[in-house]
Amino acid sequence: MGLIFGKIAVETPKYEVVKSTQDYEIRKYAPSVVAQVTYDPSLPQFKGNKDGGFMVLANYIGALGNPQNTEPEKIAMTAPVI
Repeated sequence: MGLIFGKIAVETPKYEVVKSTQDYEIRKYAPSVVAQVTYDPSLPQFKGNKDGGFMVLANYIGALGNPQNTEPEKIAMTAPVI
């Protein structure tokens, strides 16, 4: 996982190119799981950590150990991360 010589070494969602021009590309993606968090670093439990939202998601999908979701089931971390 990570960046190696400018190439992404993280899973990326599969897609089909529907239309491609010099200016843009229209893609069709398969259904996928999306995890989102609303994060406020001013809350006491986050102690001002501005990157804590990423940590909440990383723990949820199991990127740092045991997944902290209801199954518990690992969820692939794919690129791009928005």
